[in-house]
Amino acid sequence: MAQYQRIFAALDGASTQKAVAQRAVALAVDNGAQLLFGHVIDSVPNEANGADYDALCTEGLARIEEELADELQEARSSASIPSVDVQVRAGRVAETLAEQLVEP
Repeated sequence: MAQYQRIFAALDGASTQKAVAQRAVALAVDNGAQLLFGHVIDSVPNEANGADYDALCTEGLARIEEELADELQEARSSASIPSVDVQVRAGRVAETLAEQLVEP
């Protein structure tokens, strides 16, 4: 019996990121759940320097797609997972996670 309909996995670029992705894929397969990977680029340290957040998000997404290519391919090719999405946003981390990724 499926327990979860949606699985959200926060990615932070740490050495454990691959293990987090593998576990999220396994949970999504076991539950037939939608899968969303999310990463937030913290805007606080860069708010005063005019950072190009769109470019940073694009670069971050490309990096995640490359670093987790095997895990994303497994998820995207699984008939058990109805959808797989990777999103990279910029903002204050806690607020962005809550307002844009976890509870949209």
